[in-house]
Amino acid sequence: MALKRFSKTLRTFVLLALVLSGTKHVFATSYFVEAEAFDVKGDGWKPFAAGGQPAVGAASGVKTLCGAAGAGDSVATTQIEIPVGGEFRLWVRYMESPYRGPFVVKVKQNGVEVATQIFDRERRPNIPDWAFAWSPIDHIKLAAGFATVEFEKFEGKAASGYARHIDCILLTNDMQLVPSHEQYGPQTWLRVTLGDVYENPVYVEIFADHYRAPWYEHYSISKAGLENMIQPSKPDSLFHSGESTGWINITPMVYEDTGALLMASVRESYTKGTPRLKAKFEFATAASDSAIVKTFERDVTFGIPGATRPGAIGLIVPPNLTTKENIDRLVMEIDIANATGKIADNFKWPTIGKPPERYPFTVAEGVHGSFPYDTKVMERELKTLDYFGFNNAIHKVVGSNTWLTKNNCYSQPDIEGMKVAAREI
Repeated sequence: MALKRFSKTLRTFVLLALVLSGTKHVFATSYFVEAEAFDVKGDGWKPFAAGGQPAVGAASGVKTLCGAAGAGDSVATTQIEIPVGGEFRLWVRYMESPYRGPFVVKVKQNGVEVATQIFDRERRPNIPDWAFAWSPIDHIKLAAGFATVEFEKFEGKAASGYARHIDCILLTNDMQLVPSHEQYGPQTWLRVTLGDVYENPVYVEIFADHYRAPWYEHYSISKAGLENMIQPSKPDSLFHSGESTGWINITPMVYEDTGALLMASVRESYTKGTPRLKAKFEFATAASDSAIVKTFERDVTFGIPGATRPGAIGLIVPPNLTTKENIDRLVMEIDIANATGKIADNFKWPTIGKPPERYPFTVAEGVHGSFPYDTKVMERELKTLDYFGFNNAIHKVVGSNTWLTKNNCYSQPDIEGMKVAAREI
């Protein structure tokens, strides 16, 4: 496999796979081009970043080429060099929306149109609004040489600013290829090495908490690789104590615009976790020891006595690890707890007054939250809260079952009934 970057585009990639078929060499060739890297004639096509339209955050590179406004005769083009002629398919990825913004995609060679298709004249079935999806142009015959892909506005008309957002294209002669933009951008790799504390076979379960829709997903890492499910599809693919997962490409679970909070735990099955997590987590930009950018080693237990939930750690993973800024943003939950705690430790807290006695001020703070954080994290968070004067006691929450009324009227509280209900908590 070879990788080539074209000079005229910011993120253009070529993948060449050599397949032996009898005595013939067949090249499966794919060309990926970001739409915002197209050359534009006129002012009718402009790069559009996610800040102006949140849904654009799901675009590759977190940008689109938008042709909603501007000159009607404006065009956007890119050139691709074809080493070997044949039949190709052009995939176009663009955003679905409630508004129509038809556009024309043309493929030309030597000034002659060899393929033309109108996109977005009507909504595509089974694709939700604001989602990006691929649509193809089939049976494109190309000879060796340069081919031009061109975007035009259908009938030169403007469109709603929520429409005509083109993300990227993929030209390929591999008719079996399922298009995906994820493999062409920066990649994030993870390797987990388990500690020597597990008696039974286990796997790594990851709850990916995203900062936009889709809000969360479950993943499992086993000898079967990374799977988008709560536990491995093959029961015999679990790891033994001390084993390593090998390099796993976790790019699909880390969004390009926001990154993700990854809650990692070690489990025998989804319903049977281990209260102790002892492991080494290594992050890299490629599946190589030389590409490692950060390593975390943790030995944690869940700090609630008698709890049966598994021990877990939280990892804040940025969109990619290609810059020092993003590498610095790759942290664990204990790093955040310690950083916040250091601010609290150094703050000059008021020394006047005293805690309320007759009318206590209460706060509901779930330090362990929905996940079983490390005991050390909980202790640090409770210490930070203590500066505010909270006594950090764990109390039962007085729920709505203690608020009783007479005649279904909030102005007629059932005081005696509420006293009885409160005593029963």
